[in-house]
Amino acid sequence: MGGAAPDEAPRRVVVSVKGLACPFCVYGLEKHLRKLKGATRVEVDLGKGEATIDLEPDSTVTDDEIRNAVEKAGFTVDRIHREPEDSKTGPSAKPEG
Repeated sequence: MGGAAPDEAPRRVVVSVKGLACPFCVYGLEKHLRKLKGATRVEVDLGKGEATIDLEPDSTVTDDEIRNAVEKAGFTVDRIHREPEDSKTGPSAKPEG
């Protein structure tokens, strides 16, 4: 029972958050986001006003669930961006012509 296969990299979600003002805000937001099912890593950057969430490859967490967690922590979501699951074959890999 090892870890995930190399092709099953965690999925990353970056959330722009309004209202972060201090380290206590960061702690509270991280606490709520860590409760999301499938969250493997949560990091909040106070300076950027962003939360980065790494999810298990098979996680089914929705944007609404992320938004609810942010709102429960007392903040507002500005934007939710899901990074491509496979950066090798993502949108930037289109042939020119």
